[in-house]
Amino acid sequence: MANTATVSWTAVSGATSYNLQWRPTTTFEWMTVAGITSTSHILNGLSPGATYVFRVNAECAGGSSAYSANAAFTTPCTLGTACDDEDPYTENDIILADCLCAGTPLPGFYYAIQKVVARDRRPWGSFGRSVAIDGDYAIV
Repeated sequence: MANTATVSWTAVSGATSYNLQWRPTTTFEWMTVAGITSTSHILNGLSPGATYVFRVNAECAGGSSAYSANAAFTTPCTLGTACDDEDPYTENDIILADCLCAGTPLPGFYYAIQKVVARDRRPWGSFGRSVAIDGDYAIV
């Protein structure tokens, strides 16, 4: 599930419609919604905890105005809110701490862990019984 936001702006005298452009601050490609006849619009499909910018121009009988200065907003990040982690092998995706979206592995699915071999060992060699742990990684 995605967040939504309502953006609004001040009416321009003589405007027949407005064009809205918006984008996440992490990209430079604007998405455009043309022909809006009110002074607000609901944006759907937004990522939780992300910052966006938007700008508007007016269409009048004599032509188009320049785009307004950018305005910014940040979508909320609510723990436990449904989201999409874009991993096809998980389900029940929700927002965890720090706006992280994660799900539980699908039943019967597991991630394969590749064997890590130290430089001084042959790929078919053995490590013995010792385990070295460094942060999130273990060399067995």
